[in-house]
Amino acid sequence: MKIEICTKSWDKRIVITDAETIEVEGIIKIITFNFDMTERIQILKEKEKLLKYVQRKKGELSTLIENIVDEVWFCDTQGNIILANASARNFQAKLDAKDPDILDEVISAVDTYTSDGSIRLKSGSPLYRALKGEVLKDFEENVVVPKTGEKLNRHVTSAPIKDDKDRITGAVAVVRDTTKRKETEDQLINTLKERNQLNRILVALRKSSFAMMHAVDEDFYLNEVCRIIIEECGHSMVWIGYTDEETKKVVPVAYSGFEEDYLKTLNITWDDTKYGNGPTGKAVRTGQPCMCENMLVDQKFKPWRKEALKRGYASSIVFPLIYNKNIFGALTIYSPETNPFSEEEKNYSKNLPMTSHLE
Repeated sequence: MKIEICTKSWDKRIVITDAETIEVEGIIKIITFNFDMTERIQILKEKEKLLKYVQRKKGELSTLIENIVDEVWFCDTQGNIILANASARNFQAKLDAKDPDILDEVISAVDTYTSDGSIRLKSGSPLYRALKGEVLKDFEENVVVPKTGEKLNRHVTSAPIKDDKDRITGAVAVVRDTTKRKETEDQLINTLKERNQLNRILVALRKSSFAMMHAVDEDFYLNEVCRIIIEECGHSMVWIGYTDEETKKVVPVAYSGFEEDYLKTLNITWDDTKYGNGPTGKAVRTGQPCMCENMLVDQKFKPWRKEALKRGYASSIVFPLIYNKNIFGALTIYSPETNPFSEEEKNYSKNLPMTSHLE
């Protein structure tokens, strides 16, 4: 029987009383047992209260994890995925995996590359690295999903899960899909690069016009234009050539930049031969700008490829020189990068004072 009593100091105590009858020498006696359960009952109440609190917090945490925009993955030490939130399950649905709850299957269902473009091995998976005790923060990887063809840029933070004895019992990873952000950043970088190129071209135009107005002779002016393009536009080498009507050759008359006797090796014509079908010969023959976007693969540039690559040239753009509708030469620009010329650069370079209708 449970009863509540008050002590002399008016403390309330909860006591459980029990009684038992025994016979001693023919006399029936009653023995009572009193157990003070106050502290024990209080502990049980606190434990029940704590369990309810833990259950509530567990529910709140589960709701939070489930609704996080980022993917959240938990795995045990055997590589079994024991929890994946809604975002992670959406990713699982894109995979052609036999069992999307096995970490190995998920990893095998995609092609993963590090930020530098090299293939990332299974052992390099953030969850596997976490199971070995490693903590990763904002680890970038690029994932190709064969089933959908998607190319994703992702940032992963992962860490081991440990018990009270510091033993690893699993791992957790949070994955943020940064594909759209990466695309926006790339577009911004390209835009800034194009603006920077445009600003350089505008400076080159102004300086070329100034050089033309103050030129004391033609040779000085031609070399000044080459120098300005090199200094303002950042290319490797620029040269100007005039046409020779008798030999059908384009003869260098001015240059600036890293040349290293390259011009001495040239044999450029504007006739319909292998020496006349390069970008310079074609620009002279057609009266239109001509480009070699990649000297390494452009077959029409083959006669000059070896010497050009020795000097680090990778691409070129050529503008015909025109006077009174007659083509009298070409301005050729070499770059150390493949396909580096923006549309703005192509258009503005046509307006350099000496490349169109020289007066």
